[in-house]
Amino acid sequence: LVNAYLKIPKVGEALRTAKEALSLMPKDARAMLLVGRVLSQTPGDGRKKAIKAYAKALKLDALCYEAAIAFADLHLLQHQQNPHTDLQPAIGVMTQSLQHHNKDFMHCKLGELHTTAMNYPDALTHFHRALSLNSEFEPARQALERLEKLMRGVDPDAEEETEVEDGENGDYLEQDV
Repeated sequence: LVNAYLKIPKVGEALRTAKEALSLMPKDARAMLLVGRVLSQTPGDGRKKAIKAYAKALKLDALCYEAAIAFADLHLLQHQQNPHTDLQPAIGVMTQSLQHHNKDFMHCKLGELHTTAMNYPDALTHFHRALSLNSEFEPARQALERLEKLMRGVDPDAEEETEVEDGENGDYLEQDV
């Protein structure tokens, strides 16, 4: 119900519903996670409160990987808006969560954090681990390609250019892909 309210968006109703779930289950990490999800979408200091809610969810249940991912995603979002955001808390949470959930998507998220923190060797390790767990995991494959471009000093967000041979005179033309 909370997620449905967030999609509409009716954040006030979502928050009331999440808080009601939390009052019924005050020691449940997933109820706290719901509150965090709503807070992350509220204006003002909602994101700071959401980070606290995710941290509390992890204290209630260290195995709640959804809270670890939400915590990491919110740190990545804050880093996009403010490059001085410290990613170490999120890296620590994801590293700890990986001890219990050795999953491809967990390694990929930790690789994203390391990439954003410009810790490329650790990012490389986690993307490779994700692919060793699931060689078809496309998010890890794409993130690895992006990381390799960054390591070569190429802007991964720039349009790629390829050389195409002109059939008549052998000249090479640059063409946007």
